[in-house]
Amino acid sequence: MQKQLHAEAVIASTVMAQDLGAGGSQAAAADDTALIEAQLWVEKAASPIEFFAQKISNTTKAAVEFEEDPPRRLDPSRDQFDRALSEAGELAREIIKIEHATSEQTEDAGKRLAPLQRDLALSGIRAWRLVVDGKVPNQLIIERALEAGIKQHGNASIPCSPLIRAIFADATSGKDTAIRKRMQRRATTFAGAIDYVIRAEMTDEAFSAELEARRKRGTYHGIEDLAKKGRAARRAAKPTPQPSLPPMSYQVAGDFAGVQPGTYLMCVDVAGGAAEMVSAILTVPDELIRRALSADQKARQKAAA
Repeated sequence: MQKQLHAEAVIASTVMAQDLGAGGSQAAAADDTALIEAQLWVEKAASPIEFFAQKISNTTKAAVEFEEDPPRRLDPSRDQFDRALSEAGELAREIIKIEHATSEQTEDAGKRLAPLQRDLALSGIRAWRLVVDGKVPNQLIIERALEAGIKQHGNASIPCSPLIRAIFADATSGKDTAIRKRMQRRATTFAGAIDYVIRAEMTDEAFSAELEARRKRGTYHGIEDLAKKGRAARRAAKPTPQPSLPPMSYQVAGDFAGVQPGTYLMCVDVAGGAAEMVSAILTVPDELIRRALSADQKARQKAAA
């Protein structure tokens, strides 16, 4: 009976080793191992169920450990993005620490803050440039913003605002409400400056030179100046609504050679109901034409009411 059990154990263990092995020399080695383990099982009088359960458990555990540790595929753009955000977060925390320790904006505090603010903006520029170039998906920005507690809203005019606000939100975690509100306003200024840098295709060197330029009294300077230029650029990029034209009840005849197609204001001299009137095109800014058309439209609506 013992020899029969011994033979059955050797056969079953060999088959299992071949099924679980990698083939070739590994299968041959598994055969020898199975034979030894089967002999030990007979000597120790262990049950077949315990022997094969242990065999399956060990092999399955090894396979699971191998599957849980696959080789990591590196993404250089994602690594650069994460590094830029990490640097920006550290700089934001350092800025908050200095401002909190200094009750007044002294010249010494300004000198300490200037390079930190420049480097923070540069980190934000590098991170957002990866998004603009399509190397980092925009969905990642949405996820980072949500993790930082930044709510999405449809009227955000600065595309990079959620990312920059998330950086400052993480840096002010656990701070009092006044600090958080002040830093969120600061984040909007930084986002506006970064947006302008990307729009103008400024290099990091050109941006640094802009910040280091000598300040003129009574004018914006540095990041605040770039943020102001960013607002102007976004405003110019928006299509200006054109007021509707009034009913065209009259015709104008004359030599229009050299006049570009467009909407013009005209001065018409009405003299006693004559069939032909003397008129001339007025050269005025487009803004004045829009204001005149808007005023005319409002006057007509008021008269019809």
